[in-house]
Amino acid sequence: MSSTFLQAFVTLFAILDPVGNTPVFLALTADLPAPARRGVALRATVYMVAVLLFFSLAGRFIFGLFGVTLAAFRVTGGLILLKVGFDMLEARDNRMKRTDEEEAAAREKEDVSLIPLAIPMLAGPGAISAVLMLTDAGHGPMETAMVWAAVAANAVLVYAAFRLAEPLSRWMGATGERLVTRLMGLLLVSLAIQFVIKGVQEIWTG
Repeated sequence: MSSTFLQAFVTLFAILDPVGNTPVFLALTADLPAPARRGVALRATVYMVAVLLFFSLAGRFIFGLFGVTLAAFRVTGGLILLKVGFDMLEARDNRMKRTDEEEAAAREKEDVSLIPLAIPMLAGPGAISAVLMLTDAGHGPMETAMVWAAVAANAVLVYAAFRLAEPLSRWMGATGERLVTRLMGLLLVSLAIQFVIKGVQEIWTG
């Protein structure tokens, strides 16, 4: 169970990249006072958890509804994570997480916690795919609980990073943020390749 938690925690941490996402959070909440910014950080984190847990619970139903096998989804999800990881390795903005149009529209709204912060910046295709694969890779309720615990642990880190966004951004600087993002990208690429290999093996033997 500890290995399930560790794999889920590391995978989600690499995808969510709390440190790398703090500049976006700061940009979208630049005009807000400190109390309002804290509220946005909390709501974005809660929305993210809700979305990820929903897909964790509904994963098997979604697979059955569309006739998608877990092995096929492992390959597809692994390729999605691979794309996200390569973008992070190059310190390049990931268009799967957000678009310029979404950010521009978000700045015109009073609350940016749901869109684009929670969706798709945090609970985007990569995180959703990872949660689905990690949940269905488990062999019982305890393994599923470990995945949920990993989601909760990452939510705490995301919230902490957003709450400390200003001092964290000043301390690390642009170079430090890019370095962390590249390291997370390297880790994510390795995990994505494992997902793809396992999916191909299941298709080949199944």
